[in-house]
Amino acid sequence: MTWDSIVQRETKNEIPHSVRNDNVVRNESVAGNDNARELTYLEAIRDALQYEMRRDPRVLVMGEDVGVFGGAFKVTQGLFDEFGEERVMDTP
Repeated sequence: MTWDSIVQRETKNEIPHSVRNDNVVRNESVAGNDNARELTYLEAIRDALQYEMRRDPRVLVMGEDVGVFGGAFKVTQGLFDEFGEERVMDTP
């Protein structure tokens, strides 16, 4: 799949609303649900990592600067403090 085909599909509304990245779709889905909250992509990734790490002790995170530093975009910020160096590991 090429970038052009993705753009063409998006302009034809062939991409499901759950995947599309436009504020109108995201805001409509949040507006109808009192329990929903609007997140940035980075917050959603962090929440998903944290959820899975709490749920399953076998899940770990490995990557460049993901430990103490919290990742280049701070996605893993707080995971090192909560789960420790055994499950949040910096790699070269």
